[in-house]
Amino acid sequence: MENGLVCRRREDSAMSQVNALQLTGISKSFDGFKALIDADFTACWGEVHALLGENGAGKSSLMNIAAGLYAPETGTLLLDDNPVRLQGPRDASRYRIGMVHQHFKLVKPFTVAQNILLALPEQPGEGSYRKRLRALEQEIVSKADELGFAIDPARTVDSLSVAEQQRVEILKVLLAGARILILDEPTAVLTDQEAERLLLTVQAFA
Repeated sequence: MENGLVCRRREDSAMSQVNALQLTGISKSFDGFKALIDADFTACWGEVHALLGENGAGKSSLMNIAAGLYAPETGTLLLDDNPVRLQGPRDASRYRIGMVHQHFKLVKPFTVAQNILLALPEQPGEGSYRKRLRALEQEIVSKADELGFAIDPARTVDSLSVAEQQRVEILKVLLAGARILILDEPTAVLTDQEAERLLLTVQAFA
């Protein structure tokens, strides 16, 4: 899989028939180079998509637009068949779109739980940092089990393998509430066996 996009199933059967994400007529240029010209992409809830193509084909550019990192020059983006305008990654997060980047954004000396906590918005009444961390550790174990793998939330990131670090990034996005998961070059740093396990994780989420 070069780039991937996963839309989690909707419990509401009526909503499951609605397009989760639709990009239409998307164009984007960088310093005069046209990365995308009138590109279209549609994904429904419960679907897993892989974008394949040569380097420079525009796969990452299209996904970065879906994640709010780039603004398209032309075209529209629809979520649940409603037009939206993403002003940045925070907007995308508000619409429950999350992206796992090829180059992980983790603090190596911190634990798994500490890294994930850094990415979550603080909620009033959640209590002290230690109380929030303990509660999150339980959530991490539960979510990892749901996705078909185990991870120790108390381990530091620098003690994890590359594949395990990627799982931390996936957990970070999903525990922040993402329903649409975008993966940028997810198998580029993985062995064949690790890539197969990643696909199982993706299927468990969908």
